[in-house]
Amino acid sequence: STGKILNQLAQTGFRIGRKTYAETNIHRGAISVSLAAVELAVEIFGSVKDKNVLVIGAGETARLAAECLLKREVGKIFITNRTDAKAEELLADLRRTDDFAGETVAFSDFKNLLNEMDIVISSTSAEDYILFERDFAGLSDKILLIDIAVPRDIEPEAAKNANVVLKNIDDLHLIVDRNFERRMAELPKVKKIIAQEMTDFLLWYYS
Repeated sequence: STGKILNQLAQTGFRIGRKTYAETNIHRGAISVSLAAVELAVEIFGSVKDKNVLVIGAGETARLAAECLLKREVGKIFITNRTDAKAEELLADLRRTDDFAGETVAFSDFKNLLNEMDIVISSTSAEDYILFERDFAGLSDKILLIDIAVPRDIEPEAAKNANVVLKNIDDLHLIVDRNFERRMAELPKVKKIIAQEMTDFLLWYYS
């Protein structure tokens, strides 16, 4: 019957999905700038579970980065934006997730928190720099700055501080491109899995 055939086809599809996930790396590695930012933070710190992260901006890129941080069980997220209402809105959306620790910070005050942050992800639509070399002069611990704004939010000279690791959107694009190439290299394995499963399905069908 048609129902039996469709059921078998659906089972074949599920099996292809499971095998592809288990036996290939086609799903691994960030393929968006926001994901790459979080992947980079995990690469540098090993984990973000006990980290304080400041997200500057409340647009779609900032939102995606914050959501990715939550999936990695980040310690605490601080959100700041020129428009307070947008920061509050993003915070409210993130609060739907269990065990979320976060708060908003007034845009006029966020620089006072830099010494308490482990990671800063900046993604505003500002036309000029909003963070400068001088803003990191008093740092006592290592801080990772990820500038995903176009044009850039963080003055490149900030990296002169020994405690500052500064990465920008070009660095993230390199990660995305590298991951894309890795995924494409896995395609022959995926095609082989599909071919084998379809052969098995057709053998079942004609029997």
